[in-house]
Amino acid sequence: PKRKGRAAKVEETASEPEPETVPAKKRGRPAKASQENAPDANTAAPKRGRGNKAAVSEAEPEAPAVNTDNTTPDVKADASTGDRSYWLMKAEPESRLESTASGKQVDISFTIDDLKNKKGPEPWDGIRNHQAQKNLRAMTVGDLCFFSESNCKVPGIVGIMEVVGEARPDPCQFDPDSAYYDPKSTKDKPKWNCVMVEFRRKFADKLPITALRDFADKDRETDPLHGMQLFRQTRLSVSKIEDYEWDFIM
Repeated sequence: PKRKGRAAKVEETASEPEPETVPAKKRGRPAKASQENAPDANTAAPKRGRGNKAAVSEAEPEAPAVNTDNTTPDVKADASTGDRSYWLMKAEPESRLESTASGKQVDISFTIDDLKNKKGPEPWDGIRNHQAQKNLRAMTVGDLCFFSESNCKVPGIVGIMEVVGEARPDPCQFDPDSAYYDPKSTKDKPKWNCVMVEFRRKFADKLPITALRDFADKDRETDPLHGMQLFRQTRLSVSKIEDYEWDFIM
């Protein structure tokens, strides 16, 4: 099937585009995002949707060993462990074509609406950065993730998805028709993982990353987001969100 993620050259080489203007710094909390289809964040919604395609990097040294318990994504969601962590994962909403090893042109864009319209657990694949891979492997069933738009005029958080399947080999690494094909990876020794996610909610209004940055001064420890991984490692396509950061943003 057609894969829509970022091609293997973006995450380590391209910084997030900044919007044309930056709002004046404010010391209050950012406006809470109004939401569509907004059940309580701690309650799982009906399982529908897709979490797919985020930023990837240039060729890197050999990756750590991946979880090889499953060679292909499961159709059903895994059982929850009862614990919950929070994450932010980036995808490109604007159409962009990339050439594959087989010579095809594929559109790697993916939006929150694409995710919403899918009919079951789908892989969030195409992640080719080792720190982002480490974050994927740390995810457990029931974790919640912000869906964040990147490489666009106004990068920002547009919704929430839930992890429904834990780390397993990313099928795109074996597919020459995919923008994420890795000829050095084999099914016996896979290099890259993906997780399975589903749509949970879409915000009525995007929460711009610049609005969060006003509360993330790394030298001002009183700022509620001052240690946020999103701002410490800006090119990561998968970053950790602490519980208190999630609560502040929500």
